[in-house]
Order: sequence, then C-alpha cells, then structure tokens
Amino acid sequence: MRRPGIAMRAAMLASTLLLSACGSAPPVPHWQANSASLMENYQSDWLEGHELLAHREFALAVRATAATGDPARVARLYLVQCGLRRAALDWGPCDRHANGQSVPSNPQEAAYARFLEGDWTGLQSSLLPPQYAPIPALDHAPAERLNRALAAIADPLSRLIAASVALKRGQGDGQTLVLASDSAAQQGWRRPLLAWLKLRLAAARERNDSSEKTLLEQRIRLVESSFSAKE
Repeated sequence: MRRPGIAMRAAMLASTLLLSACGSAPPVPHWQANSASLMENYQSDWLEGHELLAHREFALAVRATAATGDPARVARLYLVQCGLRRAALDWGPCDRHANGQSVPSNPQEAAYARFLEGDWTGLQSSLLPPQYAPIPALDHAPAERLNRALAAIADPLSRLIAASVALKRGQGDGQTLVLASDSAAQQGWRRPLLAWLKLRLAAARERNDSSEKTLLEQRIRLVESSFSAKE
C-alpha cells in the first residue's frame, strides 16, 4: 500500500490536531498514535519482505507502548507479530513479550493465542475474532470443507493465517496451498508468497509433476527478482 506523501501526512496531522482542539473527545495519547502508525508500517514492510526495516519499526512500536508500563499492551503487539509469522508458514513458538513471560490479559486474546499455536482442543470459538470462529470446528473435516471456509474469509491476511495454522495441524490439501499463495500474490506480499510457493514446489517435486515444478520455479524467481534494497 502506498503511504501518504509528506505534505499529505502533514495535512492529515493538522486536521487531526484541529479536530482534537475543537472537539469534546480527549485527544489520542501520543504513544498510542505513534505505536499504531509504526505497527501499520511494520505489517506492510514485513509482508513485502523488508525485514530489517520491519524489525526496526516493531522495536520502536514496542518501545512506544512500553512507556505505558502495561505488559498487556505490549503483549498485544507480539500477538500481531505471531499472526504475521504464521501467515508466512513460520510455525515456531510465539513470544508474547520481549522476555517471553507475559501472557494475554483477557479471554479473547488468550483464545487467539491458542488459535495461533494450533491448540484448538476445547477452544471456545466465540472468543475468537469472527473471521476465525468457524475454523476450529472443522478439525478433522475434509479438506474441501476447510478450503470453502478459508475462501469465505474476506480479509486476505486472516485467510493466510488460518490456512497456515490449519496446515500445521495436518489439515488441508494442495488446493489449500493454491488458495493461500493466490491470496498472497493478489496483495503483492512477497514474504508469505515465497513461503507458500516453495511449499507448493516441494509438493510438486514429490508428485514428480515436472510442468508444475517448472512453473513454480519461474514464479519463485520472479518474486525474488522483485525485492528492492528498501531498508
């Protein structure tokens, strides 16, 4: 997504300050606006494959949020980070705080953390964000049903996250991989796209599907050639 230019951002800021001065609602705390902006940029840059820049933006967002002295607020940032990692098929343990000690402070966040870890046993779906609520009920369901539920998720990032966690649990099939890679491709999200294409390539090699293998290798090279030095 193209970010607003400097002049536009200055105008937006001026409008926000004017409305804050004239309105009765209290202004948004600076740390909150700063953290939200940094996290938005972090998500965009991480998905596009600008890893070093994204790492700096996330660290700055954590620093801004840590100014509140509230571990639960910082833990929420790590939940966002965990979801992004899942979207790119990174199934490693998710830190919920810099020291790994903090846990989600409310049932909804705890349920989402369990969802991301693939711990769906006894998970109360009503506590999940609405887009994920139908997915745990499909545990051990045929891949066709899972794929229909994934395709029904309107948000492409949420679709990738749900597909990844389901795959981690041994669900899904080749169509799941196609659905996820197409979702990433349509958004131009290089990092998750490469991960899903490489998984499809491994599956094609296992099937000895030479035509699919050639096509996927071409796509992977094309995506890799699109990276810039934006850091």
